[in-house]
Amino acid sequence: MALSQAVAALALFSSFGVTAAIDTTVGIGIGVEHSDNVTRSDDNPQSDVERSLRLDLGVTGNTAQFDTQLAYIFTARDFKNNLQSDDEVVDGRARILWTPLPNRFSWELTNNVSDSVRNDRLADTPDNRQTRNIISTGPNFIFALSPVDQLDAELRYVDVNVEEADDAVGQAQQGSDSERKVGRLRWTHRLSAVGDLMVSTEYEDVTADTDVVYKRLLLGYGARLRNGSYEIFVGANRVEPDFREEFDASVVQAAATYDFGGHGFSITLVKELTDTSVGLGTNSLRGESFNPTDTNFGEFDILERQRADITYQNALICGSCNVRISAYYDKQEYQDRPQDQDPLSQPGDQTRYGFTLGWVYTLTDNVSLLADTRFEVSEFVDDADGLEYELSEHRLGVDYNAVRNLFIGLQIIQTTRDANVEGSASDSDFDELRGGLNLRYIF
Repeated sequence: MALSQAVAALALFSSFGVTAAIDTTVGIGIGVEHSDNVTRSDDNPQSDVERSLRLDLGVTGNTAQFDTQLAYIFTARDFKNNLQSDDEVVDGRARILWTPLPNRFSWELTNNVSDSVRNDRLADTPDNRQTRNIISTGPNFIFALSPVDQLDAELRYVDVNVEEADDAVGQAQQGSDSERKVGRLRWTHRLSAVGDLMVSTEYEDVTADTDVVYKRLLLGYGARLRNGSYEIFVGANRVEPDFREEFDASVVQAAATYDFGGHGFSITLVKELTDTSVGLGTNSLRGESFNPTDTNFGEFDILERQRADITYQNALICGSCNVRISAYYDKQEYQDRPQDQDPLSQPGDQTRYGFTLGWVYTLTDNVSLLADTRFEVSEFVDDADGLEYELSEHRLGVDYNAVRNLFIGLQIIQTTRDANVEGSASDSDFDELRGGLNLRYIF
């Protein structure tokens, strides 16, 4: 389904009950940015100017039956010297929940569109990106079995479409499209005013280049505390692909969030069997992704994934500043991807870890200063030479609210990527300095 069809379906779905309570935000923006190495090349840096046009669309609405949230960013980019391909990029998500029978029945429709790096081994450029569009819809049923027992049933149909693109050597690439039928049944037993015991079973039927069935059985506990909440599930994962024998693995899903007033943190832990189509770190039941460094793939494959994310935010360090720190660890072990592949093809097993540090200082009511840094290590386990990349990025910026709805931004960014193997065939070592100006008006 095309993005325009998805947006139209979401708008039509919401129009049945949200019109009177809808809140719409529209923004337009233009930007100009100069890069001294726009192709991110090690031995042949070339400068170019990127020009962009941006449209922001946000919709929120709540009525007795409908809860609507929609936020999309549409960006069109071109390059003065044509050193990169002109493109149009869409990022965003939408969720509409229709609840005709509160605490008994509801229907959910979601859309998630992400623009992601296609091949981690190559440099992050417009020519190495693809768009994944996920549409998910289905009913939720709630059955109150007793004052302390509840049974939840959820069914979803999920359509995953990955933009067709050329790969690194110019060959047409279809992407790992799939259709997924997902169901979950969860029993919740209230142990106390703050704690719940949960047993959950999930079934997922995937139709892609190859067909796969996932089965999961999970035991969990969740608690709602004064300053936050946490939830942990452990269990078993069975995968039944049509191209090989079935196999099992353990599952761990955990999340915690704490807010102490002015500062707080969140933690997410995942260990599971998944596949490359729906997107790594994406909940296939809801079509929502928590992983900002997700990756697209040209071929369908099953993998075991272990990922940990932690984020801390503090607005109390000084009266006018806000600090945000996040770190992650991500290990991917593929089941059928060939070992020791050509560097220009998709990488095999890999481990990534890194952190980001962001700082915002409110100088006046109209002016904010920004600074952030990012560091990441990527280890390609199956590479014959033990290829490893280190990436660092540093940004300084100023945001100025010139008039009521007009915002002006200036930024300069320095990015470096180094490999431990000299003369890598992927030629992805680079240094780049870029900076630019953007204007944005909110209606």
